[in-house]
This record gives sequence, C-alpha cells and structure tokens, in this order.
Amino acid sequence: MKNSNPIINILKRIDIFGFNFPLRYQKKREYNTIFGITFSIISIIIMSLITFLYFIEMIHKTNFSVVTNYIYSEENFEIDISSFPLMLTLINFKYAKDIDDSYALFKLDLNVYTPLKNNIGILILNKTTYPIELEMCSKSSFGNYINMFKNYEYSKNICIKPNQNIILEGRFGDQVKGYVTLDIHLIKCVNSTENNNKCKSIDEINHYLLTSYVSLFYISQTIDHYNVSNPIINLLNSDTFSISLEHIKRFYYFYSKERYISDNGIIFNNKKEYDLFQNHHINFDLIDHESSTDVLLDIIFSCHNLKTLYEREYLKIQDILGIIGGFFDIISNLFYFISYNLIKKSFLLQIGNSFISSNYKILKNNSELSNQNILKIKKYTITHKNETDIINSCKLFNLNTNKIILNKLEINDEQLKILKQNENKKKKCSDYLLYYIIPLCFFQNLNNYKIYTLYLDVFHKFLSIDFLIPMILNSYQSIKDESLYK
Repeated sequence: MKNSNPIINILKRIDIFGFNFPLRYQKKREYNTIFGITFSIISIIIMSLITFLYFIEMIHKTNFSVVTNYIYSEENFEIDISSFPLMLTLINFKYAKDIDDSYALFKLDLNVYTPLKNNIGILILNKTTYPIELEMCSKSSFGNYINMFKNYEYSKNICIKPNQNIILEGRFGDQVKGYVTLDIHLIKCVNSTENNNKCKSIDEINHYLLTSYVSLFYISQTIDHYNVSNPIINLLNSDTFSISLEHIKRFYYFYSKERYISDNGIIFNNKKEYDLFQNHHINFDLIDHESSTDVLLDIIFSCHNLKTLYEREYLKIQDILGIIGGFFDIISNLFYFISYNLIKKSFLLQIGNSFISSNYKILKNNSELSNQNILKIKKYTITHKNETDIINSCKLFNLNTNKIILNKLEINDEQLKILKQNENKKKKCSDYLLYYIIPLCFFQNLNNYKIYTLYLDVFHKFLSIDFLIPMILNSYQSIKDESLYK
C-alpha cells in the first residue's frame, strides 16, 4: 500500500540500501525500510563531508605528492653565480676585531681546467687562473638580495665586486671534458712593496689567527612545495671555519643544477618547469702545511653531475572520485552487512504474509476469485494420500498458472523456455537459502509456505508480483477443489 506521508516517500527515494528484485512489488522494483533510509542518510552525510574536505584540498593544492629522482647527467651544464652575492669575514673573537689585512687577507680566483695532451700523448689538465676583484661590502654588492643581508654589519666585510663573469662549469675533477672552479683562499699577510710593508710580525700574525675564524655567507636555493606560483626560494647560508697554522683546511662545495616540475592541473596535467641550483654536499680535506706557502684556508666551489629531479603532483578531480569511490565501497559494504538480515528478511516476510493478508482482498475483483474461494484458501490445508497426488497437483498447478499468465502476457512456450534457461543460469546456492530456507522460519503454517514456494517458481519470470498473486491463488484454488472431489 502506498504510504501517504510525503516525507517518507521522499526519504525512500534516497534509500541506497533497499532490496532490489527483478519484479515490481506495489509498483516498485525496490523494497525500502527505515533501516535502509537511516543508513543512506548517514552514508550521504559522511561522503559529502569527505568530498568537501578533499575538494578544499584540491583547490588550495595542499594535498600533493613529490617524487624525487637522483640521476647522473652527462651533459656539460654550467651554473652562473655572478648575480648571487658572496660575503666573507675574518673575525677575532678575543679582541673583537673584524677583518684586518695586516694579519691575513682573502684572495679569489676563477680556475679553468682544460684537458690537453702532453708530448707523449697523456691527457693532462691545463690550469688557467682569472683573479676575481673584491671590495668592502656595500648595498651595491648585494643587488636584489640586499634584504637578506640587512641584518648584518656588512660594511666591515669583504664582497665580490659586481658585474664579473663567474660561471661554474663541468664536473669537478673531470679530466676528459674539463671543469671550472671558484677558489677562495685565506693567505697570511706578507710584507711587500705593494702593501707598503704594513703586515704585522710573524708572531703577531700567528697569535692573532689562533683566536680567529672565517665566516662565509653564500646563496643557495631551496623549494617551498606549498608555494604554487613561485616554489623556488633563495636561501642565505652561513658557515664558519676555524683556522689552523699547521694544516691547510680545504672545503669543497659541490653545486648541482636541479629541475623542479610542478603539475598545476586540476583535471589534466599542466606541468611547469623550474631550474635551480643547490649546494649538494660539502667535502673536507686536511693537508699538511708547507713552509713555502702562506695559504691558511681554501674554499672551493664547483659543479657536480649528480642531478635531482623533483616532480610534484597535485590532487585532481579523478583522484578525488577514486578516493570517494573507495570510501563509499567501505561504508556501503559495512552497512550492507549490518542491514542484510534486517532488510532482506523483512522483505521475504512481507511477501509471504501478503498471500493471506487482508491488504490483498482488494485484488479479488481483478482475479475472478470470489470471497468464498479466498476463505477456502485461508482455511484449507493441503492433504494428499501419497507422493503421486502431490506431483500431479503440482503439475496441474503449473499448467493452469502457465496458461493464465502466458495468455495474459502474450508469451508463447518458446519464449517461456528461453526465460527458464536464463533463470537457471543465474541460480546459485545462496538463492535457495534466501528464497526457500530462511522464509520457512517466518510462516505461521505449512500451507502458507507451500503457496509461497509455488509462487517462487514464477517469481523471476514476469513483470509484477501484484499482477501474479491473484492468478497464482486462482490456479492454486482450482487444484485444491479438484483434490476435494477425488
């Protein structure tokens, strides 16, 4: 019977856990219950919340993945560090004095190593040195990076003079292709006519250097994965080196040229590439000091052929749909498991009771059944003398039912045969448990269950349960009447 409550009817339309069946029952192909409606509302709320949260993450691009690959590059790449400022300072922590070239001074060289063959055909590296000009730091020394150095008293430090061509090229130590390095040397002050013999004595220099250290400020680059429009960030690094009078300390800075590929797409890939250089790693060597050299410290910048490839992928709509589908499968399977007995058994019980329910008295006018026949069906209990009578009664029932239904639906015997073949292919062991074993527990007497099982023989073959019930009862009653006369 159709529910007159419009709210209940609306809620039934959103029930995703209703029992679906091939025939129409009360003009519907789905049996809805309060359990299915409740579980459906809970599922819709949960999935709506999850969908909303993932769409927010997709729009703001906060849910992403980064794949990092390390590869060795065979190409002869170069890194231009001319526009990136570099600052040096020599600090004495005992006397609180900054750089004083009467004790030691900095010298910078750009060294180009070119492979050449000597007279006997052996490949050697020819070194060509280009001096790099230095100056006391000022605002012009830092260019666009002045804000990164504004917290330092840079006026007392040493910087590279702008507008010099400083390009690092090739892998360090490559004797086949050659390479270029930037070398920073800290050298003891030596009296000469060029510096007007202003250097301190050897003892004063050594005493001063034992309580001093060198600070190096340089620019490297890093990645902010959360910055979609400009992920490359310049970073000011600082390192401090102690000074030894007995050994030469050498620090090797290996830069690598990296590539960052960011997918900015929402549906399709929209990749954007960025190139950056990063300080890949630092090596340290300690070399015995020779009396013939006044070098105290070496800092060497060079390239490395190990390259890092970053690939950032954002959450897309199709990814969200896949995630939502997975969550929905989990929730629906859980609710199906909980609601199976509540909904499916309720449906079977209602179908079985419908054969004796007062609700189906309305159908008597459409089924050629009199009130007297219906009362007989309710009161009559099947009694047969032997198994042969039961078989003959079932055969007669099938013939009567088939004749009525085939005529009504205009289906011939050949079409019915095809329907039976298709139905047999679909039958499973679970069908017998669902349709025959479980309902046995719900019927009040054996007569009702027999009517129900006879009805199941044609359950999946025709369009409507409401259409079949009167004809099944009519055919069933005819068989019972014939049994009475025997």
